[in-house]
This record gives sequence, C-alpha cells and structure tokens, in this order.
Amino acid sequence: MPTFLGVTFLKSEYTTSNGGRIDSLGIDENNCPVIFEYKRVSNENVINQGLFYLKRRFSYGK
Repeated sequence: MPTFLGVTFLKSEYTTSNGGRIDSLGIDENNCPVIFEYKRVSNENVINQGLFYLKRRFSYGK
C-alpha cells in the first residue's frame, strides 16, 4: 500500500477484535499503529473514537 507522510497504509475498513471498525489502519516509521477515521461532517467525538480503539488495544494483522 502507499506511504503518505511517513505512514504506510495496511488496510481499509479494518475490523477490530471487539467488533469496531477502523476506516484505515497504517503503521508509521517507528512501527506504531496509526488510525485514520474519515468523517463527512465535523464531529468532536472522533478523538474519543480513536482513544477507544487504543484503549481496547485492537489487534492488527489478522
């Protein structure tokens, strides 16, 4: 997958181990996961959504 701003995209519409869905998942130059959430309208809850995924420690590489 392409690299953008130092992030290599791994998968789109990634399903997490708890049934959530990440719009796009990538990995940065330090091998840290990067979560992309695309929104059609402004939404202040997008930060909470990302923090929820991190808290749940989603497993990638299924």
